[in-house]
Amino acid sequence: MAKAGRTNKRYAESKAAVVAAAISILNRRGVSRMTLADVAARLGYSTPTIQYYFRKKEDLAAACLQQGLSRISSFLLFAETGKGARARLKLFLSAYFDFRARSASEEVEEIPSFSDARGLNLAPVNEAYSGMYRQLRRLLSGSEAALPRGAALNSAAHLVLGELHWTPVWYRRIHPEDCVRFGERIFNILVDGIAAPGADCSLLSISVELPELESSEGANFDVFLRAATAQINEQGYRGTSVDSITARINLTKGAFYHHIKTKDEVVLACFKRTFDIMRLTIIAAEAMGGTGLQTLATVAATLVEHQITGDAPLLRVSAVDTMIESNQAAIMAGIDQVVTRIASVISDGIADGSVRSIDANIGAHMILGLINSADELHHFVHRISPSEATEHYVRPLFRGLLPADQEKISDQQQMATSV
Repeated sequence: MAKAGRTNKRYAESKAAVVAAAISILNRRGVSRMTLADVAARLGYSTPTIQYYFRKKEDLAAACLQQGLSRISSFLLFAETGKGARARLKLFLSAYFDFRARSASEEVEEIPSFSDARGLNLAPVNEAYSGMYRQLRRLLSGSEAALPRGAALNSAAHLVLGELHWTPVWYRRIHPEDCVRFGERIFNILVDGIAAPGADCSLLSISVELPELESSEGANFDVFLRAATAQINEQGYRGTSVDSITARINLTKGAFYHHIKTKDEVVLACFKRTFDIMRLTIIAAEAMGGTGLQTLATVAATLVEHQITGDAPLLRVSAVDTMIESNQAAIMAGIDQVVTRIASVISDGIADGSVRSIDANIGAHMILGLINSADELHHFVHRISPSEATEHYVRPLFRGLLPADQEKISDQQQMATSV
């Protein structure tokens, strides 16, 4: 019996090592470019040894995602001990970023990127994600200082998860010991917002000239890129091909082969288009002469509306994981340019008094995280309109999900009720 116990323990430890190694590769290459041979080489195993635990890479990818979701669920369970939604959210984020710090120091396995989860479309992973999402909803709800139920609560939960999914974009650039510090700053912005108390957060009326690309055989290349962006956002890199893109717009693929030769070239072109739209939107908002806060809110609401309506969809950063390293570097450089530009507007807002004294770099990343996750908002808030997205999804990042004064008012109301 003792021997069987040792055997089972050794099997579990070896399987866990396989999953940890696979997560590290998946986070850098995506499911499409991860192979069982890669995982085997990382551990010094043979490929058949990996297949002893996981028959195919999709099974291994599913195990990676489920383990990551289980980790996040454990952080949420720990946070349930907090008194009040604000305290619970703080406990959750503290546990999450503490784990990120330990992971960066290679003390524990990484948290997997969920960029390929929708493309894999595996029932166990989808169910685990839904369960984790419901846990977060409960964490943000409750009787005291909580968000109202319905669209506001669903949007808030999606906003928090969207910011966590964005963390891999920036956390590799910081020292491991700074993960917790940056997590505290994210918590501060999430609960109390970007706006200074009482500042005017009204949106500016802007008109953005979207980039136009040359036509080919009667078909505008921008139409192709819009279709490609929507396809990649919905189905992931694995579920996208030139055939599937052209099928969306009922055109032959031959018209576009002088523009692109490979799927990676499609992704790069979509990212360039995305960065151009972001840059032009920032320029248009600044030209109206509003405060830094009004400029930021207008940019965020306008770009989220593009994602909600699909008229000018922006490519999600999840597509980066699937690219070769040289292309990843080019895309990350583009993201850094946008972050720097938004951070400068935040600094303008701090100077004119419309924005709280926050970390401009983190604030800029959080605005991009908000925009990046907007295209999936309709999965959690059905039939959400652009105006509802502005009210329940964009505005809370600027006004705060759970401002401290709201909790004080709630406590006073509870005390009055009890008396």
